[in-house]
Amino acid sequence: MPRRKAPTQTQVEDGDEQEDFNEQLMEMDDADGAGNASGGRKQKGSRGSGAASGPTLSAEDIERKANELCRLALFSEYKRSILKREEINKKVMGGISKAFPEVLAKANKRLRAAVGCEIVELMSKEEREKTIVGAAANDESERKKKGTAKQYIVRSILEPELINLACTPDREILEQEQEDQAYDGAKPSGTILAWESYDNIPTYGILCVILSLILVNGKTLPEPSIKKNLKKLRLVNTTIIETGPSAAAKAMSFDNLLMNLVKQGYLERIKVGASAGPKGNKRGRGGLSKSDNLEDAADHEWRWGERAHAEISEQGISDFIVSFMMDRSRPVGNIQESERVKKERLEKLQKQLTKDVSRAAQTKLTTIEIAD
Repeated sequence: MPRRKAPTQTQVEDGDEQEDFNEQLMEMDDADGAGNASGGRKQKGSRGSGAASGPTLSAEDIERKANELCRLALFSEYKRSILKREEINKKVMGGISKAFPEVLAKANKRLRAAVGCEIVELMSKEEREKTIVGAAANDESERKKKGTAKQYIVRSILEPELINLACTPDREILEQEQEDQAYDGAKPSGTILAWESYDNIPTYGILCVILSLILVNGKTLPEPSIKKNLKKLRLVNTTIIETGPSAAAKAMSFDNLLMNLVKQGYLERIKVGASAGPKGNKRGRGGLSKSDNLEDAADHEWRWGERAHAEISEQGISDFIVSFMMDRSRPVGNIQESERVKKERLEKLQKQLTKDVSRAAQTKLTTIEIAD
């Protein structure tokens, strides 16, 4: 049964990372089936033909560039960096940008089949503003997709049921992990995903809390308010956060963690009001104000970043809040109740909490749409 290997303690060099993704791409070639092996005849007016309509790509060129896009996208996501269209045009398309939609479709077909993920375009700043002010989804400018971000990430499309199954311990996997213990201190999980020993659980948990605070405050949160709320959780600038075995730095200050979350696109810290200057809101580098005087940070506010909308979604955080609150719910007086009564109570509570979160957000919640 295939499983993900635990990471080593040392940070992988760029050259080794590229080689790993080359091997992963070869596996995708095998998964694509015999249909791609036939290649296809070259189209008329292929690159270099000098056709009046401009250079085009043959079926073989599309296959090759789809491979290159898969490699580039996976490599960028491994570093948690956002992939820009400009970089794709330079490193993959070679100036033939009109063929990008076809190359992207082919690359996504391979990624979905091989590793259960896809390349998606991020929300533009204008689109994120609309989620806050509650602009109509069928607005004419939105239909025409003006001002698109032209920035991309790789996100998972695995179904929750499959993820839960992959996180279920298996005796054979556990025995194999114990034999192949990758580094001292590794904790075998016996699961395919092994998320407990690989993912940055503390970082992700803090992120979900911050996103929740922002969401239920009308999708924006002034910096003094976020500092006050996080201080109740003993999260201040100098608090040391463990980042997990897969991170290069095993621990960092809370302020540096926030800066990383802004850099990766999960959060956005902007300057607002008259102090923002004639050009309006400005995006900051992130991190809380180093001064303890709340007035110094009163001209900043926190919002969701583009990656949070693409990976998690406002509806996803709403479900997280509801699930957390329901886990802590108890019947009045802690009386004993039958399964039927308990089910009815929880269903009623779930509907009420969902309604409350939506009302607190003030505008319609965004969701993630997975292509068929």
